[in-house]
Amino acid sequence: MTLEELVKIDFTGKDTLILGKPGSGKTWLSKVLGGMYKRHAVINTDDYLHIGGTRAVEAVIEDQSFSPPCIIEGMMAYEILLEGAERKCYKPHYVIEVEISAGKQRELYLKERDASKIQYLKRFAIKMQCILNEYHRIVPEEQKPQFLTFNNNW
Repeated sequence: MTLEELVKIDFTGKDTLILGKPGSGKTWLSKVLGGMYKRHAVINTDDYLHIGGTRAVEAVIEDQSFSPPCIIEGMMAYEILLEGAERKCYKPHYVIEVEISAGKQRELYLKERDASKIQYLKRFAIKMQCILNEYHRIVPEEQKPQFLTFNNNW
């Protein structure tokens, strides 16, 4: 799905979770959608990383400083989706998977991010895919949000 196709979808009043590989454009996309849907709170899960581990995931889910509709994005989105399903306390209407090619991701890390972290990207992607697979395994198809894939290979 392209950005043009994605922005044609009406997200009004809908909780949306944005997940994807590091550097895929999750934060950028949340700002685009947040600008279009000003009544939506935009939550960057990186703001919770200082809490650490599982407690950070729980803090995002339980944070009462925002109220639906929300756009939640970040690296913890995978864990939030799974934890919300397991605890039956969070289910977004939409999940947007932001895709980026390995080549573009590498290029980004070499130019703009910490190139020493490139070695960890594949392992991280495998871990996140395992979490997503577990989510799909435990949640019945009729109870899942609508999954959208946004290809962000600018």
